[in-house]
Amino acid sequence: MSVHRGTLVGVRKSGKRTDLPEVTFELMERWLGVINDPQASAENLVEVFLDSQDPVLQANAAHHPNLTEAHVLALIESAQPWSARALSMTNRESILEHYAQSPDPYVRGIVAFNASTSTALAESLAKDLHSSVRLNAAFCPQLPRATRAFLAHHDPDPWVRREIVAAMTNREMRAILEGCRLVDWHTEGSPAGTTQDVWLLGFPTSADADFG
Repeated sequence: MSVHRGTLVGVRKSGKRTDLPEVTFELMERWLGVINDPQASAENLVEVFLDSQDPVLQANAAHHPNLTEAHVLALIESAQPWSARALSMTNRESILEHYAQSPDPYVRGIVAFNASTSTALAESLAKDLHSSVRLNAAFCPQLPRATRAFLAHHDPDPWVRREIVAAMTNREMRAILEGCRLVDWHTEGSPAGTTQDVWLLGFPTSADADFG
């Protein structure tokens, strides 16, 4: 499948947002109206993705059928620091196939972990030379259980084997194995019950990832 790029006016190219709107009840109502509108424009969906910073709203915007492939690609390529999140949330098969060929293992890892990645693509990434990519492929819900079990017992990296086995015995991690990407859990610095999105495992945050 070919990937068609486009230019997205208004996508910020800097890594730091200083122009976020104050989130009010009225603004939240507007964003909810956009993601629930079958006639929503791609531009309004991009606004929700960039300005809400809410993983639930962003996931709904990313999956909206009116968000065009060109807009998704522009978000991935231009919308730092949200490039990784845009790639992690897209359900466009052609885009996932394209980025699965990235020379950057960080980017391949995001594709491997994406809950919409196909079985065939997950199987291919489960054989990646980079151990962290293989680990993320193990958490793709489309990966056959037999392949996940093989990684858990025979992956050449003991860290990969250990992490997969540990996930199978942990409630929150088991939910991620089954495809949950919006998790209510407590981490240092966030209130209990905070909904957080998970987009890959085993990589440090990379501001230098190549999404081009």
